[in-house]
Amino acid sequence: MTATHQQKYSMLRNGLIASVKIAQKDLGLDDATYRAMLLHVTGRDSASRCTPTQLKAVLAEMRAKGWKPHPRTTDSLRPLHGKIRALVESMNCTLEYADAIIRRQTRDKATLDTASRTQLTACITALVKQQRRGRTVSREGQ
Repeated sequence: MTATHQQKYSMLRNGLIASVKIAQKDLGLDDATYRAMLLHVTGRDSASRCTPTQLKAVLAEMRAKGWKPHPRTTDSLRPLHGKIRALVESMNCTLEYADAIIRRQTRDKATLDTASRTQLTACITALVKQQRRGRTVSREGQ
């Protein structure tokens, strides 16, 4: 394996491991459950001992259990997405609620993932107003 090929392999593998860890957190898996799932899918009890193919299988299993990967945001919009995430969490709702606000504001022309800076700012404004009114949204009601 050449140095460049080895670097690409290592970067791919590290990215997959990071995705597995994010999925573990998003699904709320405790360490024992996570390791049992790893062992079941790959025959190994640690993501660091898995090959990229095995890690992809683990991610497929996590998707089957309901995990949805977060789309990457551009660096310039990342702070706005973070603010939206913090606001919806403080209001006891999910990102689907913020997505619905953007869809309603743009008449279904944009989503949380495709919204512009202006559209994200309008969503933040709506969430802040909602928060000031003291309203929280039940997670079951969404």
